[in-house]
Amino acid sequence: MGVVVALMAQPQEFESGGLRYEVVSPGEVAVVSNWVDGYNAYEGVVVVPETVHYDGVTCRVTAIADDAFASSAVTCLQLPSSVTSIGVGAMADAALLTDVTLPLHLTIVPPFMLAGTAVTDVALPQGVTTIGRGAFQDCTQLHTLLLPASLQTIDEQAFEGCYNFYELYCAAPLPPAVVSASAFDDLRAVDVLVPNDAVAHAFADHPLWGQGKLFDLWTIEEPWEVSSPTVELTDDEAYNCIGLGGNHLAYEIYNDWGDVEAVTAASTYYVPTPKRAIDYTVRPTTMTMSPIESFALTIHAAPAVVEEMEIFDRGQVPQVVVHDGAIHIMGDNHDKWVQIYDVYGMLYYQRPGVDNVIDGLPSNRVYIVLVGDHASKVCL
Repeated sequence: MGVVVALMAQPQEFESGGLRYEVVSPGEVAVVSNWVDGYNAYEGVVVVPETVHYDGVTCRVTAIADDAFASSAVTCLQLPSSVTSIGVGAMADAALLTDVTLPLHLTIVPPFMLAGTAVTDVALPQGVTTIGRGAFQDCTQLHTLLLPASLQTIDEQAFEGCYNFYELYCAAPLPPAVVSASAFDDLRAVDVLVPNDAVAHAFADHPLWGQGKLFDLWTIEEPWEVSSPTVELTDDEAYNCIGLGGNHLAYEIYNDWGDVEAVTAASTYYVPTPKRAIDYTVRPTTMTMSPIESFALTIHAAPAVVEEMEIFDRGQVPQVVVHDGAIHIMGDNHDKWVQIYDVYGMLYYQRPGVDNVIDGLPSNRVYIVLVGDHASKVCL
């Protein structure tokens, strides 16, 4: 009996869209590491989706597990607003990682989150209260950090070894508590920019923030000009890349409905290529003052998808139809793999063709159904 219970308690893991996930609760999953032959196999640009489809259920991606991207070859990591927690050392020692966009609803920066990475500019979203131990330890390329008004505590060794850390924007009305002076080991003459003179005086009176050798205090009075963002379709056409310039600012990304989708200091931000043209607004900001100015961007519709691909004898090609809220594959699929994607390239279903009815997919969407090499487009 004990053996059976132990086997049933094993976590469910699956792969979708190049990422590995673990089911953490009904309808919720976490991104986990992907170790292959002793290496964490993630690499290049990684855009984590808000939802992923598994075993007939659409799951929200709510967490990034401990060490998920640690020691990987990821260069740019973008996390969605659905993520509310990030594990210890989630990106630690990903030595090629230069750009990161953190989720909007993050409240705690976990210990060693970005330790040993090559990030240069990082914006922490409003709502973050704590920067954990060693969170940015040995980030030797870190130049600028933008802190929200919600920040309360900085733990020990948070910025130890950040030799090129020169600029810190802090929107907090009071100096954040510092657990230990080791938080700022190896720092010298960092410009701390705060919203107004009253806040500057509060920082100056603090026994640690007021140390002249560590920090130079400034208030921000005049905005400066910034270049207009650019939009470029990625090679696979699944995403549009918004170029932000990488000029040590944060950027508020507003979607077509006027909601804030992300706050980032990365040099790029990726949005799925839509099925119709939609508008985005980008507002550069220092987080210590009102947005500097706004830029309107239009993300154009995805290229037309081929309705059907000719393969071999059409008599062998299964027909794909929609009926009663489900996708039906009519005829013999010869046990080929069935894969279903939405128009943004997100994989919703993947399984050998053991049956001919697929239900449980989100409705009011267009899907691309692959049966082996045969592609069909349907509207559910």
